[in-house]
Amino acid sequence: MEFDLNRLTPDEFEKLAFYLLDDMGFKNLEWRKGGEGVSATDGGRDLAGKYAKMEPDDSIVIENWWVEVKHRSDTLKKATVQSIVLNATGRKEVDVFAIFTNNTISNSTLDWVKEFQDTHAKPRIVIWQKHDVERILRKCPRTVGAFFPESLSLPEKLESIQERFWNNLSYPTINEIEHIWANFHSLTWDSAKLLPLIVADTAIDGVNIRKWGMVADDELIAETLILGLLNFPFLAIRYQKQGQKYTGLQQGLEYLLQIALLRLDLDKVLDLLVNMHEYTSSPTPFPPEFKNLVLNPIVHNIYNTLLRSCTQDCERFGSDWAIKKEQGESFYFHRFSNNSTKEDDDTEPFVIISTNTKKCKIDLVAIGIDCPLTDDVDENQNLMDEAVLKKFLSPIQSVIKKRAQNIQSS
Repeated sequence: MEFDLNRLTPDEFEKLAFYLLDDMGFKNLEWRKGGEGVSATDGGRDLAGKYAKMEPDDSIVIENWWVEVKHRSDTLKKATVQSIVLNATGRKEVDVFAIFTNNTISNSTLDWVKEFQDTHAKPRIVIWQKHDVERILRKCPRTVGAFFPESLSLPEKLESIQERFWNNLSYPTINEIEHIWANFHSLTWDSAKLLPLIVADTAIDGVNIRKWGMVADDELIAETLILGLLNFPFLAIRYQKQGQKYTGLQQGLEYLLQIALLRLDLDKVLDLLVNMHEYTSSPTPFPPEFKNLVLNPIVHNIYNTLLRSCTQDCERFGSDWAIKKEQGESFYFHRFSNNSTKEDDDTEPFVIISTNTKKCKIDLVAIGIDCPLTDDVDENQNLMDEAVLKKFLSPIQSVIKKRAQNIQSS
């Protein structure tokens, strides 16, 4: 794995230093010279942080670090190193002083640092030059993914996507999504890796083209759904604290629940949702209120989406938008089939008028019976009551399966 540190701008190299310190476990990181976006005149920036070091007796020592970032086109001069090291000795609060550079430092300069250290126990001087930075980078795929994605192997790229999502709520790029999708079957998967890709691709309607739910096995789908549901409140709070919407996360979980209903028996899905704790390492059940709070808006939105999509070509429903019946099944349902994907017809219903006197397009209900998709899922309904949950999930499952079968046979 090779890294061209010289192609980074001084600002990018400073940010790289910050990312690496974070990956290495430093806490309370800050830029000491004005914060991100403000550079010193020499293109460097001092970073400060705390590092917890374990002693041989298992006690923990907290060290105060100061890191000077030096981006240079050639060898860092001895006079420069001497100046910044001598300046660091005046700071009593500093335990370790590090120089972080994209280039090299001469042997004579390193010898001077060693001689200086022999007579000055504090601060401890650490030199990270080009080969040291590259060595550290190899242990930090999240940072490599952000700055040198082309240097990662495919498994490392997947690991980077996973770490960036769970640590920073960062989505993979479209190029990363396409690359991982093209090599899906050559990778080792678990739920923590799959969830970020489904959430990201659902947010851009990519699951109509890259059908993750159709290629992942049943066990992986179930595990990913439960992982997403259990983490939904905590991730949503983090999104809000960062001033971001969590719509993509919710849409990803809606997709996973529908895929589970397509792929698994209804009783299995009910068991997964009602007894989530049995599929995790948690020793105690999650409160029903917690699970209902998570599941209610997801099921509610699935109903609205299916109603909007399923009514587009059904004689039971009329509206004030143009129905393109000649295009066959609604574009939305192609995500549940292995058939080639059609282009979106961009039709959006505005007012829906229904009747039960005409035949249901997919024979979901008989004439005279209202479409169950028109039922309202309100916040007062307890979806953790298995009978109530079954009432709402059963029509979802039937619609998805019937629509998928129609597409498959067309």
